[in-house]
Amino acid sequence: MCDLCSPKQTVSITKCDGCLRHMCNKHFNDHRHKLSTDLDSVFNFHNDLQQSLQRRIDDPSTSPDYINAIPFLKQIDEWERSTIERVSQRANEARANIEHFFSRRQENNKLKQLVETIGNEAQEHKESESFVDTDINNWKKQLKNVQTAFNRPSEIKTDSVFIQIKDIDWNTIIRASFSGEQREHTSTDYFSTKCSLVMRRVSSVNFQSKRNI
Repeated sequence: MCDLCSPKQTVSITKCDGCLRHMCNKHFNDHRHKLSTDLDSVFNFHNDLQQSLQRRIDDPSTSPDYINAIPFLKQIDEWERSTIERVSQRANEARANIEHFFSRRQENNKLKQLVETIGNEAQEHKESESFVDTDINNWKKQLKNVQTAFNRPSEIKTDSVFIQIKDIDWNTIIRASFSGEQREHTSTDYFSTKCSLVMRRVSSVNFQSKRNI
């Protein structure tokens, strides 16, 4: 007899292997409809959980624990900024030394001062109209001498220049790690063990829906 029709006596047509109740045709159909609805809720739960996990994977900042990471991330950002600044400063200093070495800046500054002196002297004589042929020839000669010195090839030998660059061990210059128990709880083996326990619990729950005809 149908267990759900009691006390009414209705012939049972099948038994559910899940709840182990005998049911008539009407109650069996109702039961199957309810099971289908329940299964839909399982899939909805599954999809929501899957989407939440994917969002967490794609954007770790959505994790409730992320707020604890912010101070450490700021510390890393500050280290990165200051390291880049120090590297840029040292590179600029080395670059300036090389440019100064090859630009002959001091020599060119002296030549520039000499040209200005010649120009000022010639300008004074022009304004006072107190110049003669020998003055003009002398200024031309001085300017040509400056030009010769200016165009003279550099006597600096490139093999006398050395660039000393120390290698940086990028594997150890900065590292984020955990200590003691926290290291154990963040290891791959730890998460593998936790996932295995969850899978065992899931496997231990046996959902069966079988219709006997």
